[in-house]
This record gives sequence, structure tokens and C-alpha cells, in this order.
Amino acid sequence: MRRLALLLFASVVTAFAQDVSRMDEAVQVQAKDHVFMGAVLVARDGTVIFETACGLANAEWEVPNAPDTRFRVGSVTKQFTAAAFLRLAEQGKLSLDDPASRFVEGMPAAWAGITLRHLLSHTSGIPEFSKLPDYADRRRGPLELGKSLARLYEFPLESAPGEKFSYSNSGYILLSHILERVTGRTFGDHLREEFFAPLGLTDTAVDSNGAIVPRRAAGYFRPQGKLTNAPFINMDVPMGAGALRSTVRDLWRWTDALMGGQVLSAASLAEMTTPGLGDYGLGLVIKESQGRRIIEHGGSIEGFTAHLRYYPETRVTIVVLANVNSPAPPKLADALGAIAHGG
Repeated sequence: MRRLALLLFASVVTAFAQDVSRMDEAVQVQAKDHVFMGAVLVARDGTVIFETACGLANAEWEVPNAPDTRFRVGSVTKQFTAAAFLRLAEQGKLSLDDPASRFVEGMPAAWAGITLRHLLSHTSGIPEFSKLPDYADRRRGPLELGKSLARLYEFPLESAPGEKFSYSNSGYILLSHILERVTGRTFGDHLREEFFAPLGLTDTAVDSNGAIVPRRAAGYFRPQGKLTNAPFINMDVPMGAGALRSTVRDLWRWTDALMGGQVLSAASLAEMTTPGLGDYGLGLVIKESQGRRIIEHGGSIEGFTAHLRYYPETRVTIVVLANVNSPAPPKLADALGAIAHGG
């Protein structure tokens, strides 16, 4: 019996080592020629089973990325924004079905039917500000919300509120402003007090252009296969749509806490992770792939791409953070997810 147990243990150890080797190989395939530079983490049942980093955090000084490198995470930020509103709703400070016009004066009549829920689920019909012809100038900021809203008011809604899914960073920037009005705190201060400090997410914050941030990666583009510095974006601009920086470990801890019921009530978490139009819940995408339910969100901001994925049935979390704009993070999430499930 003891010999059988040892053989079984040896078999498990061998299989685990093979999985880790295959995961590392999947990362290295994407890392060729700087297609992917960043950090990767895979965890199961609250334990990290794979973690690595590759490429350069700073190409000019040839500083390598490390697992604790801090990256801008783009639209992965949206789930934090959504969780903040769900918690405010739990506290009775607002309802997700409140009209946005309750919190923002001067909205045009066509926007009267837009609720907080529409903003959170990308069904408001508000045009996407990053597609406006003057975005290249506006991203240099800082954001002047009044002027930005006035600019959006010049364009018709793309659809009636609640009628159609259309991804809108504009809606989440508006949500940031509403959150500050309701709480009397800045967006960053509110997230720090409500989530980052209580959960020990010491590497997560609203990013700042002016601050000296240890271990922060620089962002890159890769036109024609050659690394170039990414264009400047004032980090005041994206706010609740995409302003956070973080690490693979912090995002794993956040996912464990969120999905484990430490952040929201069971009812609020269910609301957040129930897919609506476009397979979108509130700040999260919910879908089925190869017979497994997946809860995830990607992110892209000048010089950075990210992907955060969670498999609720197996409690597998995959975090891929890159400091180069690249299609690699979702591809890596697919490959690592398949390996983690025996594929």
C-alpha cells in the first residue's frame, strides 16, 4: 500500500512538472522577438502553480521584467469600478437603476433614460470617446470632464439605452465622476480605502504620470517588429475605464477575494457575473469555452495589454500582464487555461 501511494505521488509530481514545463514553453513561444514581454501567473485552489516573467521592463536600460513588476492593466480596471458601485448599492447609497442624470447636471434629453446599470454593462449608447477624431490630442489630458462630456453631447447616442451592447470607455469615465460625487473621495482614494488596503493589494493603485513608482514597467509598441516607446497618455484620462497599475500577484489575490465572497455579497457577485448583452455582466465578460464557464476581462492602454481570467468550477486563475501592445495575452490565457485543465 505504501509503495502504491508513493507511485501515485510520483505520478502526480511528474504530471505537475510536465504542466509547468508546457506552460513555460507556451510563454516562450509568445516571447520570441518581443511579441510578448511581461509577467504571467497561474493559480489553482488558492495556490500559485506557475509564475514567470520575460522581456524587458525598460528596453533602454535593459532592465528585465520580474513577477513583481508593476504594469498598467487597462480595462481590467473596469471590474474594480463595477465592484465599487455594487458595494455602494449594498450600502443603500445609490441604486444601479438610478438615472445618471441624478448625479450629473446638464445632460441632453436623449440621455435621460441612461442608468448606472446601462453604463456598467456598456448598453448606454454613449459614443466611445477614444474613437473621436480629436482623441490623440485629448489623451494628453488632463481630463476636463465638463468639456469631454460637452464634446460627447455633440454626437447622437449610438442606440437607445438598454437596446444594444457597445463597448464604451466613455461610460466608465462617467462612472468615475459619479463615484466621486457620491463618496466625496477621489476615485483612487475610494478604491484604496475600500479594496486595496483591506485586501493587502499593496502594488495596485491608480497610476500617475508624475509619481516615482518602483518596479513600474515602461510601455512599448512594436510596429514592423521593432520596439518603440508608446505614445503618451495622461493617466488622469482613463480613470475607472482603465487607469490602474498592478502586478500578477495582486490581481490573483483580488480575484480570489472577489470570487470568494470577500468583496461583495453573494447576490451582488451573482449580479456582477450574470451575462447580459454581449456576454457582458458588470465589469466582466462571462462566457463558455470548451464546456467551461469563464469569467474574464482584457485590457489595453498605450504600451500595455492585459488579460485576467477565472474558471469558477475549478478555481483556476490566469493573469497575463504585458508592457507591449500585443495580441499575446488572450492567446496565452487560452493556452495556459488548456494546460491547467489537462489539455
